[in-house]
Amino acid sequence: MPSKPPSSYWDACLFIHYAAADHEWIETLDALVREARDRDLAIVTSTLSLVEAAFTPQEKEQRSPSLKVDETMSAMFDDFSLIQLVEFDRDIAEEARRLMRAAMREGRGLQAADAVHVASARALGVDVLYTTDTKLLSLCNRLGYQRASLPSSLSPYLPGKSPSQDAE
Repeated sequence: MPSKPPSSYWDACLFIHYAAADHEWIETLDALVREARDRDLAIVTSTLSLVEAAFTPQEKEQRSPSLKVDETMSAMFDDFSLIQLVEFDRDIAEEARRLMRAAMREGRGLQAADAVHVASARALGVDVLYTTDTKLLSLCNRLGYQRASLPSSLSPYLPGKSPSQDAE
């Protein structure tokens, strides 16, 4: 269990976006990290994310792991003042299986890894599961498994932007 209150649950894809410094998501993810630090809250994820976030898309495409990406990923997962890992245990595995079976009854598909993330978030009572996986977003929200959302910052201004820049 987290040693401090969770702010959100991050699907593994967010760690991939972060390590890749993905231009579409990096400002929002940086803002979420800053908000969690400022409010002394934890970002929660499953230990499964350590495996799922093994490579960025560029590394896969080039078939060449980058030392810089590996160092970024390790630094993020090893920051215990920010990241709280949820162990993938029997209770979470059983809940994940129940979620997968419930999705099938509704004519939907739920991948095993996604089910583990949803079950982990539910086990901790996290308010929101952040993901950029639109299929997972839709399924969670449609079937009421867990409130899911695209990453978004509470801060009105993202890094590198200020109120004066908005006025221009």
